[in-house]
Amino acid sequence: MSCRWMIYCIFHAAIISAGSGMKCYIGAHDVYSNPVTLTMLDQTEINTYQLIDCNEAHYPKYIKQVNERRYEFGDEKAAREGTAWVCSKVPNNGKVKKDCIPKVRAPGWYEHLLLDPDYKGCNGGVCYCDDKDGCNTAPGSRSLTFGVIITVIILLIFS
Repeated sequence: MSCRWMIYCIFHAAIISAGSGMKCYIGAHDVYSNPVTLTMLDQTEINTYQLIDCNEAHYPKYIKQVNERRYEFGDEKAAREGTAWVCSKVPNNGKVKKDCIPKVRAPGWYEHLLLDPDYKGCNGGVCYCDDKDGCNTAPGSRSLTFGVIITVIILLIFS
């Protein structure tokens, strides 16, 4: 076996192993109203975050569906290919989706922002990371949600 072939094999094995062990939080944080009544008192919050191996995130058991909203995670084709993974946290219209995405589909800017302690891989509310398992978590986000809800209730009572 030539030296060039051995280097290729070692490099290829390193790429596959880099993608195989990454774990990210997947799930959705969403608030939705009962489609029949559409009242604020009938709102329901879903918060389904789980720490999952990215090669398994596409399994049907992780699909979340609430009314017409359906959340699917991971990428089956990328999992078969042994890709490197990036964890994501993307807000959209008041919802937040956390997911595993193939590194080749992640925006190029995240690696530079990941090195900056002020940004930690985030460009506004959109975040990507691959520096550790579960890096797309937001400690204290539940207390922030609770604080926002209490503030809204107080404003509604006193206005």
